[in-house]
Amino acid sequence: MHLKNTTLTITLFFLCWYTASSQNTFSVHDYYPIADQNEWRYTAPEGWKDGDYVSKIVAIPKGFLSLFDSIQNEDGKGLFQIAKNAKTFRHYDATKASKLLSVGENGILYHGETFSSDGSIAVFEKPIHWFAPIETVGDTLNAERNYIRFFKDGRKQKGIFSITQQISRTEDVIVPSGNYKDCLRIEFDTYWDLGRGTEAKSINVYHHAKNVGVVKASARFIILKNGNEIINRLVAPDLKSYKIQEDSNDVILPIIERIKMATVVVKDIKTTKKLYTGWLDYKLADEGKISKEMANGWGTPKMNEKPFALLQPKSGDDVYLRVVEGTVPKDYKAMTTYGWNAIELIVENPDEVYEKLSKSPFVHIGGPENLGDGLSSIRAVQFKGPSGEVFYFTADMGHNEESTLLKARSAIDRPFIMVAAGPDARVMTDFYVNIFNAKEAFFMETPIPLIASAQNLTKDYKFALGLVRLGAFSNSIEIDGYSENAKLRGTEEGELPPGVSMASFTVSNLDLIDSSLFINSPIILPGLGYDGNRMVIVKGPAGEFIELIEEKKN
Repeated sequence: MHLKNTTLTITLFFLCWYTASSQNTFSVHDYYPIADQNEWRYTAPEGWKDGDYVSKIVAIPKGFLSLFDSIQNEDGKGLFQIAKNAKTFRHYDATKASKLLSVGENGILYHGETFSSDGSIAVFEKPIHWFAPIETVGDTLNAERNYIRFFKDGRKQKGIFSITQQISRTEDVIVPSGNYKDCLRIEFDTYWDLGRGTEAKSINVYHHAKNVGVVKASARFIILKNGNEIINRLVAPDLKSYKIQEDSNDVILPIIERIKMATVVVKDIKTTKKLYTGWLDYKLADEGKISKEMANGWGTPKMNEKPFALLQPKSGDDVYLRVVEGTVPKDYKAMTTYGWNAIELIVENPDEVYEKLSKSPFVHIGGPENLGDGLSSIRAVQFKGPSGEVFYFTADMGHNEESTLLKARSAIDRPFIMVAAGPDARVMTDFYVNIFNAKEAFFMETPIPLIASAQNLTKDYKFALGLVRLGAFSNSIEIDGYSENAKLRGTEEGELPPGVSMASFTVSNLDLIDSSLFINSPIILPGLGYDGNRMVIVKGPAGEFIELIEEKKN
């Protein structure tokens, strides 16, 4: 058997790529945190007499229509296009004018403005998609909109607004509130045709710091009347202090929503299928051979015509274990190589699972025991399958209504955590947070005796351990930072990796993701698990196969 060691090149490429470009692709909400009562205080421009120059976010719980309570003969109906589940906000500047923004899974949309001079409201005929959830340095925006301006006395005025914008580069910035590294420099110009020969222009450069917002700004405001410049004023405030609410990071939803499939590459599909159906009580939902289109979409052409079985938990949840026959090297050892290393299943009782599987061909490797040195109500037991695939069987035994775990609907239910490992858990965690908006639940160093034993380390050896949460409740990715004793996984050229091979996740829209990450163009796949939707593969920093399946919401 010939094992081509190309995985090293691939993994080093992704590690180097991530290190080099983590500053280039980013989650917009990290740099523009929007939540109720977020506030920034800046140095006041010359001639300003009202103390600090203050910018503030205020939520509009009842939506933009509530702003029309003060407008005569207008209720605002039909004016705003708000995405489902999006939240609405006003972002005030120091003059008390405000941008009307909605924030949801598609990013930040700009709907219009309120004017402080007369309390009027300008509404764009169609919102401007100001920032996508994931942006890249170099991205540009060019938008022009007709708008209607509503005055308090019932008058209406039509006009044109335009904006040109570029996220030009990253720069370090020093201001009174501190030193900020790798700030995004965003350059944008705006134009308002205000009617009756009046035009307003602005030329702006803003520096956004991660987890802070705008730390430095330069804005030149120009007002023209009948073509003659009547105002030309430069405002250049620097950040003095800021207050960011704890729920700011919850406004943008994760792009990855839930686990759809966990793929295991095994040496004998018949044996494994019998094992999973007989001992895990999974039922056969579909079987056949991997199509050429699917194999090429994965970037693994030699998987073409390999037999597969799609297995479903007894609960009936549409989350699957996919078993695919492939090459499993004789020296493959669980929890010693980079990539996906374990599948965590929610169960009713880990002790009962232990009693049952101890009599099976599965190999017991850990537990049952409570997590957190026995102090947690979460209890787990671990077993290994015949091709080195590792399963964690987990439950919250405290019957806590506030538990972060699903409640099993069968004795052994569905996957709810996929476990990945690599040489740098911090890099991996940042990848899932920055690229997919996953929410970092924790990151720590802790002994993991199960992994230490597999890697011939003392049981008190401390591993980096992270957890990121996906969009759906109790769907997560665990990230383990392996020791120097770990290595790249030997994989037959053109095939999927052996053991726990690939994790499949649903997304609402593949277009929300930077397409430069895709190993191939998205393809439409038929059959159970795909249902005629688009699929694409992304490889993570440790070379892990990430299958993204578009799942449109009704």
